Amino acid sequence: MPRALTALQLAQQTSPPSPPAGYTAVSARAGDLLYTEDSAGVERLLAAGPTPVRATSAVASNSTTLADATGLGLALQSGRRYMFRFSGQYTAAAATTGLGLAVNGPTLGAEGLLANIHIAHTNQTPMLGAVTAYNTAILGTASAAATRMPWEVWGWIHTAAAGLLQLRLRSEVAASQVTIAAGAYGYAWAVG
Repeated sequence: MPRALTALQLAQQTSPPSPPAGYTAVSARAGDLLYTEDSAGVERLLAAGPTPVRATSAVASNSTTLADATGLGLALQSGRRYMFRFSGQYTAAAATTGLGLAVNGPTLGAEGLLANIHIAHTNQTPMLGAVTAYNTAILGTASAAATRMPWEVWGWIHTAAAGLLQLRLRSEVAASQVTIAAGAYGYAWAVG
């Protein structure tokens, strides 16, 4: 028997799969909304959101200027509210070099943006900050150097225009490299 897909996995299929048990149809409408219909004709929202993204190769920076993290941009629709998450691991050229993370994206709606940014300097030293504006980095001041450490960016956004919600990175120290490891990912789901 095939393994059942989660609602998020169903939403990200390029063509709708067979419906879950007890449902007769899976359909996409209104852009990023995915619905099912049961045998009585009652619809149920399965999931909503843009296609998840994953970095297929490492993304590095040795600049103190923010740059887009290649492959980690989520296509959002206009006039929607989304919850989002980017997550992965990073390394740095030296223990004295920290990672900086931020987001950039489409024109914000009235409710704006709130992003929480967590960067682990070491196993014992986490860093957590919050931003409410694009291109405002939470900047680490240390790292575990070549040892991979986790990072996460999560929050919510209200869009006034369609566009990419893009993860951005920078190094704390000019000419000292920070690298987001391949496999970092991002996803979002519409909440209104």
